[in-house]
Amino acid sequence: MAQVLAWLAAGLVAVLAIAAQQPPGALGTAAPASRFSAVRAIAAVRPIVQRPHPLASAEHADARRYLVQALRSLGAEVHVETATAARVIAPRRVVAGTVHNIIATLPGSANQRAVMLSAHYDSVPWGPGAADDGAGVATLLETVRALQAGPRLKNDVRVVLTDGEEDGLLGASAYVAKHPDLAQQVGVVLNFEARGSSGVVSMFETSAGNGWLIDALAAAAPYPVASSLAYTLYTMLPNDTDLTVFKHAGLAGLNFAFIGGFEDYHTPHDTLARLDADSVQHMGSYALALARHFGQTTYPEARQPDRVYFNWLGAHLVDYPGWVSWLLLVLAGGLLSAVMLVALRRDHLRFMALVIGFAGFVLLVAVVLASMFGAWWLLKQAIGSHLLHGDTASNAWLAVGLLLTGIAAATLAQRGLLARRGGSGVVIGMLCGFALLAVVASGLLPGASYLFAWPLVAALLGLLPAMRSHGGVALAWTWLAAVPALLLFAPLIANLWIALGMNDVGLAAIALVLGLLLAVAAPLLARLARGWRTAVPVLLLAAAACLACGALRSQYSVAHPQRDSLRYSLDADRGEALWLSHDAAPDHWTAQYLGARPRRGRAPDFNLRDDASVLMHAAPALPLLPPAMRVVDDARSEGVRKVRLHLASPRGAPILLLRLPPTAGLRSLAWNGVRVALGGGAGAGRPWRLAYIGAPAGGVELELTLTVPGPVECRLADRSRGLPATAGYPVRAATDTQLVYGGDTAVTRACAF
Repeated sequence: MAQVLAWLAAGLVAVLAIAAQQPPGALGTAAPASRFSAVRAIAAVRPIVQRPHPLASAEHADARRYLVQALRSLGAEVHVETATAARVIAPRRVVAGTVHNIIATLPGSANQRAVMLSAHYDSVPWGPGAADDGAGVATLLETVRALQAGPRLKNDVRVVLTDGEEDGLLGASAYVAKHPDLAQQVGVVLNFEARGSSGVVSMFETSAGNGWLIDALAAAAPYPVASSLAYTLYTMLPNDTDLTVFKHAGLAGLNFAFIGGFEDYHTPHDTLARLDADSVQHMGSYALALARHFGQTTYPEARQPDRVYFNWLGAHLVDYPGWVSWLLLVLAGGLLSAVMLVALRRDHLRFMALVIGFAGFVLLVAVVLASMFGAWWLLKQAIGSHLLHGDTASNAWLAVGLLLTGIAAATLAQRGLLARRGGSGVVIGMLCGFALLAVVASGLLPGASYLFAWPLVAALLGLLPAMRSHGGVALAWTWLAAVPALLLFAPLIANLWIALGMNDVGLAAIALVLGLLLAVAAPLLARLARGWRTAVPVLLLAAAACLACGALRSQYSVAHPQRDSLRYSLDADRGEALWLSHDAAPDHWTAQYLGARPRRGRAPDFNLRDDASVLMHAAPALPLLPPAMRVVDDARSEGVRKVRLHLASPRGAPILLLRLPPTAGLRSLAWNGVRVALGGGAGAGRPWRLAYIGAPAGGVELELTLTVPGPVECRLADRSRGLPATAGYPVRAATDTQLVYGGDTAVTRACAF
């Protein structure tokens, strides 16, 4: 009975730890004027998030006019900065465009440096952008309104609504280029983003030397949710936001976002109807509280060392200097020595048991990975293409089923280890393995140190009295010792599932974290494993029930539609065209274009968008005008060739693309006179891919500096949003259980200069 209660209590703690991280409830229009109201915030952006408003679209221009007027009506000083921006977004990939940033200022009474609030107001071409980044824009509008209802702040508040974020952070780049002294003007930047439509808002990224920023976050924000582990992992990923550009310009900053409802991200379902008002309220709680805090602060002259920070339970932020982590590890080393000494005195410690336990630490993690991936493979065979995208309820059932499978396998493995060499020695050996990993992780990833140090210290503290006790008392001590690990690891597993999704990468990360949790909870697992004959069948039955429930609910519907991608690509030189799709297989709608058995392979040479594997099928060659190139100037001097080209789209497509061969000898380039730093030799051997977003009707100028005398053969394309109108297509319209997105039309041609 005691073991049953321990299993249930451990599960309850894990559930409570996950449930505790929830956004605050949304406030309505009756909230005091000085408070942030999500309902008021959402109403403020309703007119601009009804339709997609990508860069250079008519809807985008309408949104800009509305936002300028809205900010002026709130009493802010507003102006629009128009510029050409250009960035290298990947090796040998350059994107440029004309952007219009909206800048609003609330002057302070004695400004030292401004507190800057930023969000982007453009959307992707196929989504209305109610969350990404309508939520951020709504947050800033309501924050300005609430600030104006209170006393004047000492420092300026500068609101920057950037343009072209979705196309390569173009607006932020243009703003930094226009203000080279930005780090002297701005003391801190708070950026607001969304990668979904719901969920808790986390501060997931900050800048180096963040001690004073984390102190301010913990002190001022009413519901702070943050993790130095998340920040550490984010710096290792290729993801960027506007804060990336601002940080490179020398600004200190904090980045906020919610990531629940990932299914809606960058799709036509990114609507106000699916936007969670509670998430907007949480976002606003950061913006308003921190704007008031930094608006009254005197900024430090020097940055402070990075801090380690995390949430124990809910929105309770713990933070401390990095050196404390090493003190905790020293404490853990002392406790581990004490545990070994007690075990030796009680004749419970054998060298081979330690070795088996140390190896068992690795084995336990491997068993969890293998069992979960085995169940995952079987699950994919059963569900096939009906696995839903994102953190849906059906996927939650599947995730729980896979986790229970891993726990059952770990329980069996633990029982096998204990049966081979007794209890204490094996458990201590496993904790030795975890301790070694804790030292390595703390050295390589200081922001992740808390995840290892606190559970390890707690496990050892609980093991000491447990070794001197018996029966239910010993079980109680080991259960208490596992609680800190459950409080830290359970929300991390849930967040990884939301962030990474139901796929091989996400499952590997979740299984690894679960394996580490079970390893540091080895004292408890060792006692629970004694009842393996009951526990393992119950866990596997529960896992099967969860997997079956998730599989049965994993069906396309109006709420969870199937994703369809389709685009049209025309080679104007050959008069050939293709339908292209990134889908795994055609369905009843895309089959009308792709046929029942389309070819799969890399997109043909005339497609400039990417070279990923796609489905393709012949399409009618439509009479679409190809893009035009004209050589304006061609000068050669001392082995260097400078060419000025004029590029335009006679059919009015807003996106121009040029692909140069790897042998072009490109040294530098400039779009409309704006030069781009091309960086080092990364991507050598790949073609250069240059794109201009929002090209005006008159075209754009591109200046190239080359080390090859020429001629240079290249390909030019223009791309418009939406599929072309063709006779007989589609035969049937998409149903309400399908989500068609990403459609565009590209026309390409060969060229040389």
